[in-house]
Amino acid sequence: MKPNRPVFVVLNARSGRGDIRDRIETLRQGFLAASGQAPRLFVARSGKRVPEIARAAVEQARQEDGVLVVSGGDGTINAVGQLALARQVPFGIIPG
Repeated sequence: MKPNRPVFVVLNARSGRGDIRDRIETLRQGFLAASGQAPRLFVARSGKRVPEIARAAVEQARQEDGVLVVSGGDGTINAVGQLALARQVPFGIIPG
């Protein structure tokens, strides 16, 4: 994998515990500490919006030769993973 590729994170706001603002800040700080760059966040405010948000993130990652990361439950991970595989975008998971 190329160093310093842009990272695109799909996050389901309805998945997981805790305040979504805290989860977003934790993700940002973690990526900044690990790579020196902030991820580009795509937040689905409801499960119904996950496919739409995921498509946008996958296309952006593909266009910019980036890496896609998903944080959410099984349904979110499955939806995003299928799109990433179909479009051949590198893909990672942060359980949420």
